[in-house]
Amino acid sequence: MRTLFSWLGHKRSQKPTYTEPMPHPESFVTFEQLGKHWHPFLPTFSYPGAYINEHHRFFAECPQKGALIDIGIKGFLLSADALKLYELAYFSRGDVLELGCYHGLSTHILAMAICDSGTQKKLVTNDLFPEAIDITGALLQKHHYDSFSSFRCGYAADVCRQLVGEKRHFECVFIDHSHTYEAVTAVCKVLGDIVTPGGMCLFHDYNNEWNADPNNHDYGVWQAVQENLPRELFNFYGSYGCTGLFRRKIVPTQ
Repeated sequence: MRTLFSWLGHKRSQKPTYTEPMPHPESFVTFEQLGKHWHPFLPTFSYPGAYINEHHRFFAECPQKGALIDIGIKGFLLSADALKLYELAYFSRGDVLELGCYHGLSTHILAMAICDSGTQKKLVTNDLFPEAIDITGALLQKHHYDSFSSFRCGYAADVCRQLVGEKRHFECVFIDHSHTYEAVTAVCKVLGDIVTPGGMCLFHDYNNEWNADPNNHDYGVWQAVQENLPRELFNFYGSYGCTGLFRRKIVPTQ
């Protein structure tokens, strides 16, 4: 069986050619539909072939444990989630921010895509727990992704506000720090200050049936995004696997 690490030696791709992102409004998930169907991966950007490169293809063909990919790193991603993460980081024209890393599965995918793109963008990863940062940092160092990666420890919304104060902006943000309504809401309210016009926000567990369970107070991602992500600033762009993708609007110049 081929593993992720047996693919790591392939030749780096050419630098990506940016194209206008393609929305998939037909994949919108209503409250009643949550978790009943996972939409497949569809490309947001244009590129020849079904996959960007062999690393991207890997996440469509890699081993799975149940519905989740199983590549030797602890984490909870569907194949469609992983494919979208790689694509967004690869085509991002600016820095990438990750909120919540756990043991580094999503971080590794984002870092790999950035490295494969051959560009100078940076990855900033946040987690509330120092031990998660230590585990993920060791993983990135092992695979030589640490030179363009940095970590922030703390509550996600607080870290976002710190980054705003430092005048940092991001073209791509992956939000997976918490599933609670309150924690996701706090981040939604600051994303408009940190995401560049045209930038992407990908919410994990947006399409999760537990969001619709009134007795599960640990989940409220869909509700938090629908009620608190500013609609005057963000448009829905698609749902892939259990994720929800939103794009920051570009205000026309006068």
